Amino acid sequence: MNELLTKTVLALLSNRPKPIFDVLKNYFGRNPRKHAIVQAQYDCSRQTCVNRALSYIVNRRPRRGSIVGIASTDDELSFSDMINPDYFDQHTVGPIQYKDVVLSDGTKLSCPEKALYLINDGTNKFAACLHQPSYEDFIVLEVMTKDKRAAQNFLHRVAFEADRQSIYKGQVVTLKEGKGREVGFQFHHMPKIAREQLILQPEVIEEIERHTAGFSKHKELLVSRGRHLKRGLLLYGPPGTGKSLTIMHLLTAMPGRTTILLTGNNVRHLEDACELARGLQPSTVIIDDVDLVAQDRTAKNSNPLLFELMNQMDGLADDADVLFLLTTNKPEILEPALSSRPGRIDLAVLIPLPDKECRRRLFELYSKGLPLAVADMNKFIEGTEGVSAAYIRELFRKATLFAAEEGEEVSINDLHIEAAARLLSSTDQMTDKLLGGNMKAVEV
Repeated sequence: MNELLTKTVLALLSNRPKPIFDVLKNYFGRNPRKHAIVQAQYDCSRQTCVNRALSYIVNRRPRRGSIVGIASTDDELSFSDMINPDYFDQHTVGPIQYKDVVLSDGTKLSCPEKALYLINDGTNKFAACLHQPSYEDFIVLEVMTKDKRAAQNFLHRVAFEADRQSIYKGQVVTLKEGKGREVGFQFHHMPKIAREQLILQPEVIEEIERHTAGFSKHKELLVSRGRHLKRGLLLYGPPGTGKSLTIMHLLTAMPGRTTILLTGNNVRHLEDACELARGLQPSTVIIDDVDLVAQDRTAKNSNPLLFELMNQMDGLADDADVLFLLTTNKPEILEPALSSRPGRIDLAVLIPLPDKECRRRLFELYSKGLPLAVADMNKFIEGTEGVSAAYIRELFRKATLFAAEEGEEVSINDLHIEAAARLLSSTDQMTDKLLGGNMKAVEV
């Protein structure tokens, strides 16, 4: 009976989850409570970056390392709890959990979560874990080893690798609300817009490219001659003229830059965006409809974020390759101080309504691939003076719809375009404003 009881107890003990304390004790060869524990804090947004850095260090030769999954009843994976006898059963060996992150180009990354990293560099043995303290908006990386200075050097190495292998580097991201007080990130895939797809006057494109891609192309020479790289560009003009398309072209023309988009309520994360931009140069910060936050400070409804924006622009080092791209439909209400210092708005460019030549190219672009039976396209090109590119695009969409209602085989003719123009001309003033149209100027 006693023998059976003994076997049963041994069987139960052998099936008991192994405490992380035992893993640490076996790994270091002595009680882990005698080891130094050093910490470093990171913003929550960098959790995946730090995990990637740790995984890279574990797998890089000639180091010898491994990753151990942690089954825990607590999200706080602190070493002080793991080596506390009262909490042995709350931190045990378990399967490694992975979190998938999809980047803007569709690449999927899998990073360990709730994991213990064990690294042996031949001189020192390190144990590392990453966790987020309760009710805090930061994460903590803890390193345990015999020598405190070695632990500090290890943290410096992780910080270097986290920057070098940042998941945000060279990506297009939007800052958004995360859980609790965290700042969340969303990756975006931006379409490639070649220069020939940008239908603007050549001199306008050249001026914009010189102030953006030109600075980056010659940055070493500029810095060596004492010229600063930080810069700001304001694109202004009526709605629908192509400010957003121009930005997409600039992103295409300057590949590899980290780009942070701030629109609407997300502008409140301006400080976080600028911190990310400084750390991941070369970078671009895009603020759409900047008049929402940068209105003249003498106005009654001026936004306190105006001062944050100017402080962030001023706080950049002269050799920082950070570009601020700002857009607005209302340049007249902007705070004048935005252009009073170098590195704020150095250049403001009007994205104008298309002239006759640009309208001709827009008609060719938006009618491409459509079955056409138009007797005189020049009549419509002449008659749309004063309208935006967005208006011309909508003109052909409506004309295509009118032709489709008559039958699948019906080509788009003069009557369809005239009907589309009349429909757009009869819309309310809000639609007119959104499309950047000048309905009285449309003569068909």
